Order: sequence, then structure tokens, then C-alpha cells
Amino acid sequence: MLNPTPRTPAILLLMFPWVSESPLPLGVPFALSDPDFCHKLFELLVIEHHFNRACKESSIDYLLRTLFNKLWESYFHDDITPQYYKLLKLRTVIQNNPGEYWTVSKMADSLGISPGYLQNIYKKTFGISCMDDVINSRIRMAKEYLIHNAQSIAEVASRCGYQNVEHFCRQFKKLTGYTPRNFQKHIKG
Repeated sequence: MLNPTPRTPAILLLMFPWVSESPLPLGVPFALSDPDFCHKLFELLVIEHHFNRACKESSIDYLLRTLFNKLWESYFHDDITPQYYKLLKLRTVIQNNPGEYWTVSKMADSLGISPGYLQNIYKKTFGISCMDDVINSRIRMAKEYLIHNAQSIAEVASRCGYQNVEHFCRQFKKLTGYTPRNFQKHIKG
């Protein structure tokens, strides 16, 4: 339970009374399960604070609630391994660059671990294999290209990391239920 102290301004507790009901202990450091996400939330809070917009208070309320939920998840998340942050960064790189040439060996080398160990801890951590994560990220990117660009299917496949268009089309249909062309028609039609 948080109480007003120099670290917790009373105005925060007045504006957002749910803050005082938080189960987070005051003055006890703990590791964040997703430090990059929390950093982005802080950035958004600062931006909202400095602009006078019509929904400023409700935006700040939602952002603070999200931040406190993330802090709560981190504090009560007891199975964070030393590899967790490295895996999180790897997953972010995969999802931001799905078109790169990804292999389990390449990913494992980037972390300095064996491919088998990577597959084991990745699946335990995220509930999906690292290669399925690559495929999902590629198909997500392909859907964006198909919706917003007028490229050929071969160009989309190539930009998403596929050397073989037929393989791309099979994986796309397996994950979406549509061929890439039918997906385009369905979305635009």
C-alpha cells in the first residue's frame, strides 16, 4: 500500500486514488519484465503531461494504469531468468526485422547459447517457438504490405524474407486461411 511520502506526491494520490491501493511495496527495488515497454510508457506520460489536450487527464490515467499493471506483473513475476532480457531483445529484433535471414543457429549465436537451449527457453518464455515467431512476424509484415502497397506477391514474399514464392504462399494460407491474392481481395473488397 502506497502512502503519501516525498517519493509519492500527494497530488498523484488525489488525482488517481487507485494508486494508493496498489499492492506494490514502497522503496523495494525489483526487476522489470519489460523495461523497454515501461520506458515508452514514461515517455508517453511526459508527452501527455506537457500538452494541454481535451483528454489529458484520462490519457494520463490510462497510461498510469497500464504502467502500474506492468509494474505489478514484474513484481509478482518470480520466474525471470538471467536470459529473459536477452530473449526479449531478440524477440523485438525478430519482430522488427522479420525479413532478415533467420535461423535457430543464428539466433542462438547472437545470445551465446546452443540452438537446443534457445529453442527450449524461447518456447518456455513466450509460448511459441522462435521459428514460429519469425514466421508469424513475416506473415504480419506481408499482410501490411498486401493491404497498403501495390507490390506483386513475389515482391512481398522477397521483402518478408522468403526466397521461394510458393513457400510464402503456403505459409500465408496456413496462418490466415487465404492465399495472398485472396487476402488482398478480401480486405479491399
